[in-house]
Amino acid sequence: RRHLHGGDEISANSLISAGSWSLAAGTLRRMPAERLIPDEISYNAAMTAQVQRGGSWSMAFLWLATMKTGTVSPSVISFNSAINALSFQNSWSLFLASLQLLHGAGLVPSAVTFNTGLALCEKQPKPWSWLRAMLMFSSIRQSCRCDAISFATFISSSRWIFALTLLQAAGAEGVQPTSAGLVALVAAVGESRLN
Repeated sequence: RRHLHGGDEISANSLISAGSWSLAAGTLRRMPAERLIPDEISYNAAMTAQVQRGGSWSMAFLWLATMKTGTVSPSVISFNSAINALSFQNSWSLFLASLQLLHGAGLVPSAVTFNTGLALCEKQPKPWSWLRAMLMFSSIRQSCRCDAISFATFISSSRWIFALTLLQAAGAEGVQPTSAGLVALVAAVGESRLN
């Protein structure tokens, strides 16, 4: 067990970022007892640790809720840290509920937010995944600039005709497709030939 005696918020945040999810959670919980004030970085690092190091998605959302009820206002990055946990949960309905929370906080989703949604679309049952992805991609294009990840993820979860159209749109917007996006396009075309 590591102690924070004599440390400051930066040291605690470093410990949260570098440790396991249980160490991150413990450090964040102990900060007030050590007269250290958790900030947005503290909570975001703890949520990321929950997601990337084997913790639960529900704990990431608990940290987000703790921020909202405390003195720290969550940012879009905070919401993205929690929403990213849903990619492991594979829950479209939880993603939509998270978007409502984000909007309720007066924040605008970023490309990262939508890319997580697109990744969830890719994991959904095939008959409807492309339609959800198309709606999600349309939302991205209305509210923020798409990036190479947006295009690649949408291509891999959509039908080949949409994938080809997107490749053209990416070029028109100055976004260079990634190799993963091009591989997804080839796979989509190949899959259509099998069906």
